Amino acid sequence: MHLVFMPYGIKNMLDFVIEDLNHKYLPLRLYKEGEEDKYLLTQTQIRMLPFGLYELVFPKEFMNEVFSALKIDDNIPYKSELNKKFMGFTPIKLLQKFLKLKPIPEYKQVKHPNFPIPEFKTYVPFIPIGIREDSGMTEPKGSKFEGWKHEAI
Repeated sequence: MHLVFMPYGIKNMLDFVIEDLNHKYLPLRLYKEGEEDKYLLTQTQIRMLPFGLYELVFPKEFMNEVFSALKIDDNIPYKSELNKKFMGFTPIKLLQKFLKLKPIPEYKQVKHPNFPIPEFKTYVPFIPIGIREDSGMTEPKGSKFEGWKHEAI
């Protein structure tokens, strides 16, 4: 799963937060019919996009934990301005269309023991833009996990 957001704030804190998000590890679920699920530890990824946007890539099973940890819907800064129409478009919808994103889905607020982050919301708020879901894939013949399926991160 990909979460696209726009962080802003004090430069050194913003750099710290982005670097911290890039150093997280979460288990990726591998499954095969008739077999017990396996988990492979995978590193989250941060990608830079145009217009000061960032993309966080992580396993979809952790959506609730990641969104809760990042406080993705708590007092979104500039929410009213981003939802105003300019020349018939709202900025968020325009960015979602340009980047082929879906709106942020409803999620369950949970504690986040598998995704610990420092308390930074005061210094680096996020403006969530949207999500992109990955398709599934099957490991090819000859690989260590031949025939196992997982999210194509």
